[in-house]
Amino acid sequence: MGRNPTLRKGVGLGLAVLWAVASFALSPAPAAASPPLAYSNAAVLKLEAQCTNEALRTLAECPSPSEREAIRSRKLSWVGWGQLILSGPAIGTVTCPMTASGSVRNEHENGREAEPQRAYGLVEGWGAPQCQAPELTERYESVARGRDTGQPLTVFATAERPLIDETTEASICDEAERAKVPPVNELLECRNASERETVVLPKRIRRRAASLPWNAEAVRGTTRSGETVPRLRVGIATLGECGPGVAEGGEAGSACNPIAFEPSELPSRCYPGSAGYLAVPQGCVVVNVVIPQIPLEIPFYGSLELSVANGVKNGLSPSTALAEEASSGTLVSLSGGHASAVGRLSGLGSGGAELLTLR
Repeated sequence: MGRNPTLRKGVGLGLAVLWAVASFALSPAPAAASPPLAYSNAAVLKLEAQCTNEALRTLAECPSPSEREAIRSRKLSWVGWGQLILSGPAIGTVTCPMTASGSVRNEHENGREAEPQRAYGLVEGWGAPQCQAPELTERYESVARGRDTGQPLTVFATAERPLIDETTEASICDEAERAKVPPVNELLECRNASERETVVLPKRIRRRAASLPWNAEAVRGTTRSGETVPRLRVGIATLGECGPGVAEGGEAGSACNPIAFEPSELPSRCYPGSAGYLAVPQGCVVVNVVIPQIPLEIPFYGSLELSVANGVKNGLSPSTALAEEASSGTLVSLSGGHASAVGRLSGLGSGGAELLTLR
């Protein structure tokens, strides 16, 4: 099977959403360096002692040094803001202001002191309200008129996963019995199995839990000139499963978020296959474009790898995350194909407007 040309062009609708996580930015680092670490106002987030026995909550419960270990740092919360522009055949161009929030920490890989330290994060809140989507709303205006909603169509993007239709099976009198005069509708009147049939009936419609938090980890990639730099990988089912970072401006992508791939060979569990959306686990990116008046939902799934620039002063020049079409990866939808994203998202620590960086 050949490559899917539409997927090769797309970065994934949710790209920008993930930039939120990168409120702590990435700065150049020497080649062959250890994994990137998170810094707050130029001070590394230091690992803190905790009880080896996770059932013990305070250091007073494990007073001996032999009962303690320093696996992870405190979590530092962040907030982010910016603009997201999504483009794809199913949605046209969608322009949204976006906000995000989450946390970042340093931690030994796999929770073991013998392993290297690395910066990890979570995107715990993300939303893009009041989007402008002229092509999408024009396409569905006739549907809205047919349903006489009486309201103009609006568009927003959310991290919520799509609705689930729950059904149940029931026995009813078969078509021949119901066609009799007078019709036979009561089960007591069609007692034989040959007079009945089984049908699937709607039970309820519910929404699954939000896809948040999205997992994030810092990795190192390379620039076009070969320089080693930190990058931020967002939306992965299992930390560490995606291999090394990608090359900025390259065409390959990482193991979890390639730029192009065979539709029959999904790169990771974060992409819906034949099992559909229900098989996508927690921690993966989900960006759902919604027109509530119809209603219409076009969810996009996957993983992304972002390039981020360090700020130089909190408030005046915060760190900013950017999406790169050539190397950030692709998000896909079973109903909407692909969508590319461009934009920027700036962020600061939410406790004291800290400047967050990676290096």
